[in-house]
Amino acid sequence: MGMAGYKGYTQVKVNSPLYYPIIEKLIDLKMICFMHAECELGAGGYRMKYDIKSRPDVTIPEDMVEAAQRYPEAMFQWAHIASGDFEYICKCIRDYPNIYVDISGSNNEEKQVDLCIDQLGEDRIFYGSDGSYYQSVGKILASNATEAQMKKIFFDNYNNMLRKGGHNVA
Repeated sequence: MGMAGYKGYTQVKVNSPLYYPIIEKLIDLKMICFMHAECELGAGGYRMKYDIKSRPDVTIPEDMVEAAQRYPEAMFQWAHIASGDFEYICKCIRDYPNIYVDISGSNNEEKQVDLCIDQLGEDRIFYGSDGSYYQSVGKILASNATEAQMKKIFFDNYNNMLRKGGHNVA
């Protein structure tokens, strides 16, 4: 029907057995498992524990890692890395090449793109805006990324992901 991927939200953790059939179907279809996940920064420099009172089943970095270990052939995308502790997220997922990130979100720290490239490599980062278009473009343009890396982040990386399932645009 033209669907090229799937986005899970906060009702069920990505590593829950409830998700196994969904992930397995996405593997069969060569489609990405795009997850709205969270990792809170805390206040005043103190890293608070995950606030799971309001959404107890939200996916956190450790959940994404567990799913990536269980399904190394799956393609996972951490949605909105700029909406939380992106440094911690990158450090948690860096050893799992089947987890990708998009740089969207409402936090637009200056060195975010550079840290993502350093921790994850240039091929695992997707452009995303999530309502903050100028900031999302600006933080890529203001980064130390080369022209080739920027081209990958803005277009090539996601298009290559779509190509695996035959949904690429070029």
